[in-house]
Amino acid sequence: MFKALYAFGPAALVSAAILLLSHQPVLPAAPGNDKVAHVIAYTAVGGTYLHALVLGTGWPRRVALAFALAVAFGASDELHQAFVPGRHASVEDWIADVVGAALGVAIAAALYRRRLAR
Repeated sequence: MFKALYAFGPAALVSAAILLLSHQPVLPAAPGNDKVAHVIAYTAVGGTYLHALVLGTGWPRRVALAFALAVAFGASDELHQAFVPGRHASVEDWIADVVGAALGVAIAAALYRRRLAR
């Protein structure tokens, strides 16, 4: 039970926070560029998704699956925003999500590879 919570808890919390924010009609302006906020958020998504999948087998498949799940989550989040009054779906935001997901998965993969090398 604790192992599953440790593995999947961070991904669930990050995903829930993004969904909660996405459902708000108006958000405070992100400091700097809106796309930077997307990259940062989806860096967390990609990293926590890979963390959740570390319990599986086949390292390259886990990395690819974490990235694919984060990209799909970003697409579904953008679609969700199309139905929230005051919000809109944006391909540019989704691209920023994809960049963030790739960054998060790459960072998490490097950290796990380093840990496995010890």
